[in-house]
Amino acid sequence: MQYIYALCTEVFNSQEDWLLRSPDTEYFYVGRTKNLEKRRVAHKSNVNTGSEYPYHVRIRELAENWDLEELDRFEEDAVSDAEEFYIIKLTAKGHPLLNIKRGDKSKGKAEKLMEDFSRCGVNSAKDYRKIRLENREARVLQRERISLLKALKHIGLDESGEFRVYDLNGQKIQVERYMSKKQVVEMLAPSRLGPLQKLISRVDAFLAAHSA
Repeated sequence: MQYIYALCTEVFNSQEDWLLRSPDTEYFYVGRTKNLEKRRVAHKSNVNTGSEYPYHVRIRELAENWDLEELDRFEEDAVSDAEEFYIIKLTAKGHPLLNIKRGDKSKGKAEKLMEDFSRCGVNSAKDYRKIRLENREARVLQRERISLLKALKHIGLDESGEFRVYDLNGQKIQVERYMSKKQVVEMLAPSRLGPLQKLISRVDAFLAAHSA
């Protein structure tokens, strides 16, 4: 299990403080860790030894006025996707995250992504993880479809002249006369690429362009 956390400009001395955190609290970094307390200590140590990472410089500026807040928790194979979701979400809310390049341009694009997420039913990091997985599976299937297309050989019409015959690695496939190779491949392995792929492509472009 790993935690998604944010560094923020407020100190939480109790669970009640965390629940009643100020609406003015700024989040300035999103990260992941297996142990929140060890990560907090590590950040303090890095600050004290002069780390020049932007988020450590920010902690140094804040002195004691910062803390680490747990945002979510995921299994290790899902945590990277969840971290992406929270970076986009907090950027869209106007938090000056040091994970990405600052500016209104980043915020505006993140807001648009969150609006599109909502339209697609993506309202949480778990939803985002699901569409990430679906997109990866669709890409794997697309590679399989390309292999099928290369392996599929057109033989000709059957004796009646009513059906078209293809060969797939020695297996004869008889289909309606009008069906092309691409249509046969679609029948054997229906494509799963669609609007979500375009959305994920935009996410990838956003992260590539705005990563710090």
